[in-house]
Amino acid sequence: MPSRAATISRSRHGLITTVVCLALAAVVAAMASLNVGLPDIARDTHASQTQLVWVIDAYSLAFAALLLPGGGIGDRHGRRVALLVGLLIFGGGSALAMTVGSASELIVLRALLGVGAALVMPATLSTITSTFPVEKRARAVSIWAAVAGGAAVLGLLASGALLAGFSWRSIFALNVVISAVAFVGTLRYVPESADPHAPRLDLAGALIAVLGLVALVFSVIEAPTYGWLAARTVIGLVLAVALIAAFVAWELRHPTPPLDPRVFRQRTLSAGSMSILIQFFAFYGYTFIILQYLQLVRGDSRYSRPCRCCRWPRR
Repeated sequence: MPSRAATISRSRHGLITTVVCLALAAVVAAMASLNVGLPDIARDTHASQTQLVWVIDAYSLAFAALLLPGGGIGDRHGRRVALLVGLLIFGGGSALAMTVGSASELIVLRALLGVGAALVMPATLSTITSTFPVEKRARAVSIWAAVAGGAAVLGLLASGALLAGFSWRSIFALNVVISAVAFVGTLRYVPESADPHAPRLDLAGALIAVLGLVALVFSVIEAPTYGWLAARTVIGLVLAVALIAAFVAWELRHPTPPLDPRVFRQRTLSAGSMSILIQFFAFYGYTFIILQYLQLVRGDSRYSRPCRCCRWPRR
């Protein structure tokens, strides 16, 4: 008798790939798509420049900090379940974000979206690798990687098209629609899969990693407001370095670490990771600045006027 993976690949592998890539595109695009609407968000919510940075980075921070435990939850308790729960959180949070009236509320909901994304992204890839036969797996993973690489750009273009006729809230409406379609597709086409031999979740390591990343990002974002040499900035950066070092030490001693630091001894892996880091750092930093410049300084949007003092409106 053919294996379950072979049966699935013959009958539904195309639909499974479409559904998981749609879910992947939604969470990756959300990292950049809101950049286009920052000028309108600033006017509607009276957000400061620091708050606008948090609107963007709260999502990425929660996404990155919870990615490893999110993947572990999917492996241990079911990738389909993790994907469904993640889409529900992502779509529900986007629906709530359409109703907010303050920057603080938007920041909290963006962080909530990041929690959902941390469940969705690893579940999409592990669904492919666990349910597709070897001869179909390489092609599906290649499609997955292409979507992961190009979704951010597509998100910017889609957001720009929406803002030509609607408010910034329409960006979250698009998230709701995509999440709903992916949710229904997951229920209908994506099979459940789990690893019965998956190790226990490394809760201590995950907590250390989350605290380290939060301390680092918080210190960097708040530094322009309080000063790079201010006590809270220096203490925060020192604490972040100490926590990240503690995470590495913990993972080195853990019997089944979710992220083994020893793998970075491979030069090709380290070089590739550093290359991706530099590319993403440049791309997301550039889009955050240039889209504000084009709309507020140059006045290239018909909904934006040039800013006289080159500053955001204050509270």
